[in-house]
Amino acid sequence: MLELSVTSLAYRIPALLVALSVHEFGHAIVSDSLGDPTPRMEGRLTLNPLAHLSKLGTIMLLIFGFGWANPVPVNPIYYKNPRSGMFLVGIAGIVMNLLVALVSVFISATMDIAGFLKEGGATLLFWIMTYNTWLAFFNILPIWPMDGFRVVSAFLPYDLSLRFEQFLAKYGFIILMLLVFTDIVDEIVSPLAGTYLYYCREVIYSLLL
Repeated sequence: MLELSVTSLAYRIPALLVALSVHEFGHAIVSDSLGDPTPRMEGRLTLNPLAHLSKLGTIMLLIFGFGWANPVPVNPIYYKNPRSGMFLVGIAGIVMNLLVALVSVFISATMDIAGFLKEGGATLLFWIMTYNTWLAFFNILPIWPMDGFRVVSAFLPYDLSLRFEQFLAKYGFIILMLLVFTDIVDEIVSPLAGTYLYYCREVIYSLLL
């Protein structure tokens, strides 16, 4: 992630709120659609960032490029198929972030071609794209407590899945911290995020021009 710039906070904070809120809302709405009343009962079936934010997690993400929102509580006992249900819930936040980034690229390209894209709007859209793509690919990592952990676990045979979950429940956060603070996460996530945005721009501009 780019280093913190005080002058950019007016753009970065709203963009970050959007990314975190749509991510958690994605988890909540999919779990709700699968019959789980827990997110609705906990007030998480909303795009209101106040319902999702972790103060410490938000500050960490702004400063270090690593952070979190308050996880949406879900109860897979309500799903017809708990394993496939957890896969869908796990992938939902990632998909939401990628969709928001795609829409932001489309808005930016449309305004640019029409001559309406001003510096402030361009900066805000840049940060919305950046945070959403980075958060999406960061969460793909198959390490607890990332969403990729749920996704991978859902595909493994039951016995192997159980051992995978038990191991990462103990050591996942430590492994994640090591990857973050040795910049390995950034080396993995940033190229993926950059490639996604590059192809989004290429496709959208080719369609619009």
